[in-house]
Amino acid sequence: VHGGRGFPRASGKPKKASNGPKINWEAHTCAVRYRQLQLSTENKVAELLHQSKLKSFESERVQLIQEETSRNLSQCQLECEKYQRKLEVLTKEFYSLQGLSEKKISELQAQNSEYQARLDTYEKLEKELDEIIMQTAELENEDEAERVLFS
Repeated sequence: VHGGRGFPRASGKPKKASNGPKINWEAHTCAVRYRQLQLSTENKVAELLHQSKLKSFESERVQLIQEETSRNLSQCQLECEKYQRKLEVLTKEFYSLQGLSEKKISELQAQNSEYQARLDTYEKLEKELDEIIMQTAELENEDEAERVLFS
């Protein structure tokens, strides 16, 4: 005898599942485990999303710092180039002034040597005049003194 669904019936009554409570318990355990895994997964996803946002924020912050550092570097490089050009100009000016001062020192030394030679000559003449004056002072005859003085 066949039942309405094509399954044979031995007694005409539907067969009861003998494992009913066990299957319900396993289904309940699986549902609980599924819910735990789902919550755990949702928590992990939320945590990873939070970490991702933090990393994204940190990345943006680091990028802003890098851009600012890059701008500062460019500004410093421009200033460095400006100061290098200024140093070159000042170095050229220094060497030019050093050359001029060495030339002026040489001129002043030559002039000083000339003045020293003149001074030596004047001192020699003064000494000779002093000697002549002393000699004439020792002479009693005025005519002879004039002759010594003007000779």
